Amino acid sequence: MNPTDIKDIETDIQKCKAAIRKLKAESVNYVSFLPSGKIEVIDKGALEALNVEAERLAALVEHNGDVLRRLASALEGFDSIKAVRERAGKVRETISKSHTIYRLDLAEHLKNHTELGRPVDLDSDPVALKLKATRDEALSTNGPELERLEKISEKARGIAAEATLSGLPDALEGDQYRQAVTWEDTAALRGSGGDVGRGCAGPK
Repeated sequence: MNPTDIKDIETDIQKCKAAIRKLKAESVNYVSFLPSGKIEVIDKGALEALNVEAERLAALVEHNGDVLRRLASALEGFDSIKAVRERAGKVRETISKSHTIYRLDLAEHLKNHTELGRPVDLDSDPVALKLKATRDEALSTNGPELERLEKISEKARGIAAEATLSGLPDALEGDQYRQAVTWEDTAALRGSGGDVGRGCAGPK
């Protein structure tokens, strides 16, 4: 199973924001606007349930937003953990290929000399030394790069594991309220602003 990645967290944050927007709209169904201008709660239980869910989602947006920022920094320019792993896989293939080419070319060189009855000293033979130098040059850059990629991947996976996904259905992706919602945008739901909040129709 693939680890949680940047896209997973970004998508879940957008789901939460869309759901908060929807809950905000639904909350008006449980209050009545009196002629005096005051607001009367019609269904306190239903409204409290909306408040609880809105608070849960708002907390997830804040928490996962922090995880997302730290994850992006840990990736050091890569756009995802998957991209780091794919790059590491290519570097491993290059390292393996360097070793394979060296072994095959050296074996062919030794075979030719053996057929001619000429012994080969690997520590002094020019061709053998050149083959080894070519391999070592490739490893001198690929080896450190692979080590760096593995460290990035390990750190990023640790941070991504801190994310707590909401469990909201993917159907919310197409919700009409899907848009960026800031913490301030949820003020009415949280009871810190707006008519709904002042009427106790939002989360406390």
